[in-house]
Amino acid sequence: MKKAVKSALSLMLALVLMVSVLAVGASAARPETVKRYKNYMSIGDSVGSGFGQPEYNKYGKMLPAEMLGQRVEDSYPDKVADFTGAKLTQRCLPGTTCASWRYWLDDTYSMTEWEWEELENFSFGFYTKDWMQNMKAPIRQAIREADLITVDIGLNDTWYPAIALVYYIAEDGTIGPFDPRETLEKELAKYGTWMTVARNAMYLFAGIAENPVKWGKYVTMLAEMLLNYWTSYANNYDAIIKNIFKLNPDVTVVAPGISNSFRYMSVFPGGLIYQLPLYDGAPIQLTVPYVGIVYIPNELTLTPSLAMVTGGLYDLAYTPARKYYTQAYPGQYFYVDCSKADLIGKNWTIPMYENSSLDDTGFNPHPTKAGHLYFAKQIVSVLPSDPSRPAKLTKGSEGWGVYNDDGSVDTTYTGLGKAKSTYYVKNGLMQTDYSGVVKIGSRYYYIKNGKWINTYNGTVKAKSGKTYRFTNGVAK
Repeated sequence: MKKAVKSALSLMLALVLMVSVLAVGASAARPETVKRYKNYMSIGDSVGSGFGQPEYNKYGKMLPAEMLGQRVEDSYPDKVADFTGAKLTQRCLPGTTCASWRYWLDDTYSMTEWEWEELENFSFGFYTKDWMQNMKAPIRQAIREADLITVDIGLNDTWYPAIALVYYIAEDGTIGPFDPRETLEKELAKYGTWMTVARNAMYLFAGIAENPVKWGKYVTMLAEMLLNYWTSYANNYDAIIKNIFKLNPDVTVVAPGISNSFRYMSVFPGGLIYQLPLYDGAPIQLTVPYVGIVYIPNELTLTPSLAMVTGGLYDLAYTPARKYYTQAYPGQYFYVDCSKADLIGKNWTIPMYENSSLDDTGFNPHPTKAGHLYFAKQIVSVLPSDPSRPAKLTKGSEGWGVYNDDGSVDTTYTGLGKAKSTYYVKNGLMQTDYSGVVKIGSRYYYIKNGKWINTYNGTVKAKSGKTYRFTNGVAK
């Protein structure tokens, strides 16, 4: 009797089932399905530093030494590291520019005299020349060890060249009855925002009026500053990306797009954004004699508000630079739009460095907690997905499926989804009427009534005639 049962069982396991086979294309990665990475490095400025988040703000400083280079809870690098399972090297350093990062990565380059001097001033004495020099080796080593890097640098490039030049020339001014100018940190502490701005203006005009022998130098510096806006960013960003891949040819790089600092300073509630395509394809890179690299943008962002001020810089220089390298390093460099990130500062205010604040009482163009989560989800969406990591299934308005944060079905997702059991999902919805074989990545999964049968051991014959041998519901 036992022998007969055993024979019948063997026959059943050897039974060849005639089924259809579906090959599933790659879906955009979600936080729960993204590929796992070992070491993740975030390169950037205060946008990714966690500036404005509770853990950062508890020190009450714009640039707290305790938080410099540290992982800040709910910042987007923190979330990306969580989603990818990676060890995070956090190098989003407030106040840094493309020039700063090029200096760290390119031994042939140095910043201008006025950039050097004011970088230390704006960082309240922290970013000294010695400190900058000492950062070169650890930054380069972190790049060598990373298998995932985000590069989010450029927000400060919209204001730093002009403000730094103002401060530099103002140092040449002397106004008899007024107190001598001090460092920015001391000026703000003593006079507050608006008096500091007024004093800078007075000393700027005094510096120009009192030093006619330096007018030629000032004009040259002004021209250099204006050139910085339109071409220096492109040239510096080019050097940064090339040196990253020189240090680590196999690394994956993601460049999140810039979220406009002035977006909410608009007559339209919420900050209207309209993207106008100019031509198909990636931005075009040109090398102009005596100027360097410039880009022809492939789209313009229309924001009928104060955001047009920085929007022109983003569209003509910064965004095209970030997009271009998707074609220079295909499959390794990715760009993702992050223009709709929620920002802390939503009120009309004076968008000046001296008016910066950790909360929304002054100028604060940094992401909220929700904005950081949006950044992180946008970043992982362009990374490869891991077919063995199923998406999260929930019951929503259209039944069981994979849903977006706004409650809509994620129609871009096709693959496996998991609730208590694991199911086949097509266009975001659970497919309980499907039985057969589904190919996801390099593996084949045996599906019955939509459910992955992870206990099945046996053979299955496809209608094409090919036979698959399954172990625990999986064939290779």
